[in-house]
Amino acid sequence: MADQVSTVARWIFIANGVIALLGATVLYRAVRTRFIDPWLRFGARATGQPMPTELPAMLREPFVRTWLFLMGIVMLGAGWYLGTPTGEAFVKHALTPFART
Repeated sequence: MADQVSTVARWIFIANGVIALLGATVLYRAVRTRFIDPWLRFGARATGQPMPTELPAMLREPFVRTWLFLMGIVMLGAGWYLGTPTGEAFVKHALTPFART
């Protein structure tokens, strides 16, 4: 079972890493128009405030792109690590308390 969990977790990390890297580079505009702008509109509607004309500092383009890029690298690194024998052993060790006897 640990082998299956390790494989599934590995591919989830790899997929998230690829999506984050694409979101930081070629898909940034789509991420902003599909997720960030609607979130800001929802917040403006919920609080009764007007829609901000400028993004908050945490959502400005350089910060978001850098964050997505770094998270993509971390996710790909975690996916790579789970594919190594050490990563497999880590997953087996981590799941030992939950193993059925």
